[in-house]
Amino acid sequence: MKRRNAAACRNLREVRAEIDRIDRELLRLISKRGTFVRRAAELKARRKDVRDRARISAIVAEVRKQAGAYGLNAAVVGQAFRAMIDRFVDYEFKEFDRRRRR
Repeated sequence: MKRRNAAACRNLREVRAEIDRIDRELLRLISKRGTFVRRAAELKARRKDVRDRARISAIVAEVRKQAGAYGLNAAVVGQAFRAMIDRFVDYEFKEFDRRRRR
């Protein structure tokens, strides 16, 4: 399917098809991010290093700052990234613990 911008979509079916395509692309990128989270769990020596609150705050602040350049609501972007990061931190704790049990 040809990629298009939202204004070029002539009907709801085309809009939904583009949303579905974007969702698949987001999943690919989230999966790639996950490979780096898994590697971070391997490299961290102490469990307390898994959650880096200062880094999380810096990431959220940066994406909120960049949101406007993409025409996005900063609060929505900040909440979405915080939720994603929180789930990845949970995952990283599990990976860290699993590797240490070996």
